[in-house]
Amino acid sequence: MEAGALVPIALCIGAIIVAAIAYSIVTKLRERADQRREEEAWRAYRSQGSPRPQTPGVHRAPRRSDTAYRGKHSR
Repeated sequence: MEAGALVPIALCIGAIIVAAIAYSIVTKLRERADQRREEEAWRAYRSQGSPRPQTPGVHRAPRRSDTAYRGKHSR
């Protein structure tokens, strides 16, 4: 192979490497922008508050002592 034939191959490989680096940079920037947008939307949603009042402890399941539960191992 001649030395002159290696130059186009080196240029192609170099172009592929540059394109891969540029692609990864652009992808990272887009991911960061999307993440920032999502966080802003979440903050806006959280700042609006709930339309109905929240009673503390409503989200938990009732305890066995709170109910008339009588299972196999009840005392």
